[in-house]
Amino acid sequence: MNVRGMKIALWTAALTGLSLQVPAQKPATAGNRDPARATVYFFRYTEWHGNMLEPSVYCDGVQLARLDNGRYFAIELEPGKHACHSNHKESRVELDLKAGEIYYVRMEMEMGMWKTKGRLVPIGQTRAAMELRSVSPLSSEKVKDKKRVRLDLPPPESPSNIPQS
Repeated sequence: MNVRGMKIALWTAALTGLSLQVPAQKPATAGNRDPARATVYFFRYTEWHGNMLEPSVYCDGVQLARLDNGRYFAIELEPGKHACHSNHKESRVELDLKAGEIYYVRMEMEMGMWKTKGRLVPIGQTRAAMELRSVSPLSSEKVKDKKRVRLDLPPPESPSNIPQS
């Protein structure tokens, strides 16, 4: 095939939605989650103020990742009580986790007099499902705790074990 024919084939593939790339791996499903642990999604939707900041997320005193604008990550934790916070330590989130359940925590950027801080807020499944549509998985270089942070778990569309809010 000559150069012109190759360009036409590439444009045709692009316009028809076909991909000439190797297909991606099958996305993770609920079956990839450990049923003996709880899954917590931390996310930050895209917004203008604080968009260049990447506050860290901590859980039980361990830095998990630096969460930038429009990204999410998941962790699996043992059932029980866990404390999470970002650089806004006064807005600490206490989570009482149950095995097999899924929880959502949104990072909001709070403007201060001298500094913008990341504040963690637990939210319900309905709201999370809407907001998670517009975010992407966190890039691996932002992960600090590679043993606990999971980037291979896409958020479920509508988990049945989460109360609607």
